[in-house]
Amino acid sequence: MIRAASMTKTGPVVLLGITDENLVRLRAGLPIKVDLAEFGLGLVGDVVIFHGATHTEIVQQFREVGIDMPDPKRAAADAAAIDADPRLQRRSP
Repeated sequence: MIRAASMTKTGPVVLLGITDENLVRLRAGLPIKVDLAEFGLGLVGDVVIFHGATHTEIVQQFREVGIDMPDPKRAAADAAAIDADPRLQRRSP
């Protein structure tokens, strides 16, 4: 995984580049954990990346590690709302 970070006028931005090898591990049920302190931006905590073919699979993985999640249909609706957020859309170069 490639990791980078930058401080912007709106705050810190953390970039994570996932390789094919990372995808193989994620698909095998091995989440990737990243310590935010590594980026030197004064961030505290961790980011954990999971993979699943569906939202239901991901919610199940969350539950397996002890994270209580809402109903998978609700999680899918929440994810769709996030995907629709124009602030998260890619910008053309």
